Amino acid sequence: MQCVGFQIESKFLSETYRNAVSQMLASQTLKDGYLVQAMLIFTITLHAQDHQQAARQMLNSAIQIAMELGMNRMNFASDNSAGSQFLEESWRRTWWELYVLDGMLAALHQQSSFRLASMESSVLLPCEDFDYSSADTIPEACTVAQFRNRVFGNDTLFGSSFAYRIEAMRILGTILALNRSIYVRDGKEFEAIEASLSSWFVCLPPSKRQVLTYDGKVDEMLFQAQMIINACTIYLHQPRSSLSSPWTQESVFCTRQLSSTRVSTAHHVHCTKTMQAANKLLDLISLPGPLSDHTPFFICTIALGAMVNLSAFSLLPDSNSARPDVVREHVILATGALSLLGETWAVAGSIVKEVKSIARRAFRAEPAGSNSSSWTFDDDDIRSVMDQSPDDFGWQNHVGSDRPEI
Repeated sequence: MQCVGFQIESKFLSETYRNAVSQMLASQTLKDGYLVQAMLIFTITLHAQDHQQAARQMLNSAIQIAMELGMNRMNFASDNSAGSQFLEESWRRTWWELYVLDGMLAALHQQSSFRLASMESSVLLPCEDFDYSSADTIPEACTVAQFRNRVFGNDTLFGSSFAYRIEAMRILGTILALNRSIYVRDGKEFEAIEASLSSWFVCLPPSKRQVLTYDGKVDEMLFQAQMIINACTIYLHQPRSSLSSPWTQESVFCTRQLSSTRVSTAHHVHCTKTMQAANKLLDLISLPGPLSDHTPFFICTIALGAMVNLSAFSLLPDSNSARPDVVREHVILATGALSLLGETWAVAGSIVKEVKSIARRAFRAEPAGSNSSSWTFDDDDIRSVMDQSPDDFGWQNHVGSDRPEI
């Protein structure tokens, strides 16, 4: 935790300090759940500081220790809690955080699966954050099966925001597996996954339909769940749409999956769903509060939304899913947010440079099929768009009245 705090305070994690922490964690002789927690937190820091290979290696080590300890079993939490409900809940959260983190890194690095997606687990689902942080007792936890069958029951089992985040990651795992080969016909498996995505939204209880809580604060677990599920929609529909361009094959490491396409005969439908999901991702930027309060993994999903918009721009006016002025504003929003996050996390600083470079070329080129010179942007216009400060945009603490509900 001192390492993380030092990084946030100084905006920099030196190679010497990073290597020292890595060696300290690797040399621990006592392999316990606390070590897994430390490695998990350090994995997130390594990713945020753009040390991608080191982050993956650290997470793999954490998962290996967790499996050896049996943290995937229901009784691990109770057997290692010394009678404390809160420590028991902490162990459950540790396991499920490993699960989510494993899936996030797999998606961002274009893997066809993640290790824990197929791993047998009987760990109960976590409770709400406010119960964990401020309640006197921890509510009774439910199983994954109970949560997934909640819609068939007559009781009021809704599940925590953390549980919806886990469910979103489960769906992402099925999409990664479906997209494993561009030669596989979709068929019933695609239909089942698409139904899962739709049901995730329609089965939300009233209390989970908005990311903001009753007191105007962001529910971070639900924020991340919305972030993941909209990324899922892009990963499912974009490869089957016509939303691909040479720009999507550029060096933004966490959006390269957009370059692999197997265009469907219903590509216009896939294109529309992809654009809707991308813009919902970017809408999350406008929620109240500092962007740096959110997970560093939000950075790559912002880039994902930006790249989808840039791909759509290259197809205008063939695409019915976007207008050039709307695309332009979404890209401005994304680059502004990435620039702001780059003040805290190195990975955002690296990504925003690539996104700006691609955007300059995209906006300099005339959209495909266009006969209108009004859709082109000269160098000065491009530079004014790409080089503005985030403070110039006025969106940090504003939620527009005409925004779609998220």
